[in-house]
Amino acid sequence: MIVSLIVKNILTLGILLLFGFQLSSAYTLKFNEAGKFKIVQLTDIHLGYDDEKDQKSLNVISTVLDHEKPDLVFITGDAVSGYLWDDQEQNFYASKYQKMAELLTKYQIPWALTAGNHDSEGDLTRDQISEFDRSFALSLTQQKIPELSHTFNYQLPVYDKNGESVLFRIWTVDSGEGDGCPDGFGYDCVRNDQIDWMRQELNQLPDEDPSKRRGILFMHIPIQEYMNLYNDENIYGEDGEYICCQSVNTGLFQLIQETNAVDWISSGHDHDNDYYGQYKGINMAYGRKTGYGQYGPNKLLRGARVFEISINNEYDVKTWIRQEDGSIDYQKKLSQKPFLSFSQEYCCEEIVQQQLYNFKYTIVFLIGMGYFLIDSLLQRRRQRSNFHKEKLSIMQSQVPSQQQETNSNQNISESNVTILL
Repeated sequence: MIVSLIVKNILTLGILLLFGFQLSSAYTLKFNEAGKFKIVQLTDIHLGYDDEKDQKSLNVISTVLDHEKPDLVFITGDAVSGYLWDDQEQNFYASKYQKMAELLTKYQIPWALTAGNHDSEGDLTRDQISEFDRSFALSLTQQKIPELSHTFNYQLPVYDKNGESVLFRIWTVDSGEGDGCPDGFGYDCVRNDQIDWMRQELNQLPDEDPSKRRGILFMHIPIQEYMNLYNDENIYGEDGEYICCQSVNTGLFQLIQETNAVDWISSGHDHDNDYYGQYKGINMAYGRKTGYGQYGPNKLLRGARVFEISINNEYDVKTWIRQEDGSIDYQKKLSQKPFLSFSQEYCCEEIVQQQLYNFKYTIVFLIGMGYFLIDSLLQRRRQRSNFHKEKLSIMQSQVPSQQQETNSNQNISESNVTILL
């Protein structure tokens, strides 16, 4: 049972405490002596397909951590493919997730989680996933705020090297499950109460707070402004599929603009996209798909997006992709959009629905046109048949007249012969 796994993790935590290890709730994220702080974004790991794929996914994570040595790992959802649960296996989600948590614990790197749309499709709810994740000593995932719609809504402050002043903030808002957004068709969305919560949190910060406009927001399902980024701005990286965004635009981007909350947003969810760019002054990015479960990334190596925040001389954020072979994709080359490429105006689910709608009515149209053409051909054939019948009738009616004329001419000829004789 999951309870036994949580108890095991608590016992492990107790052992760590005996050796002076710090509780996650008291763990302070800080810039290092060089004034830098590094975040690795893992996304769409999709553990649970089979042991071989799970191990390959863990190997990707190990390679990234070996090279980057980050201060924090942020997991932006779909860590486990919940839909693979067979309704019978005990501890399905927990046993898969524990593999990754134990690996991160081995590296002694703290992490935080926001769930994706597939995590809670198995034997655990989002609340239970949060509870299980928080049972690990190095998890910085925060407890659910009871009055909010979804589970994973919190912020993590990053302090200066002395742990005195907050210089940067890491936010997450839960983008929900597979569907369920009010008045929307397609994927779930950030709800209004979550946006109100974030606004209240920001309003509590004094105007002189140095972390304003210095932050990053992590979520799983991208907001609709990713379509504006793709349509209107330069992007760097791979754009390999439609943007499968939240089905309703509930105003999160507008809040970020109004409040100068963050200068970066990074999502997961779309496995074949890993590009970034800037829209209306806000940097927006996709993480690189990390795991071997499920589809993608097409044309790309698996890996993770890295953010390095610097504050020493001037505030700066650099980002790149660390790949599973250890190489770095700096994504400096401008993504070449297809010639005469269309502008995406709807999230992918609506595009599919529209395509099905168009296909259905195209079929109806083709059937109608086919009926019209066949009917026209039959009518034309009937008209031609009637024309030939009329022509034949006329020809037949003309035969006696011609015969009479021939007989008359013959009689005249005979008379002329008689006279001559």
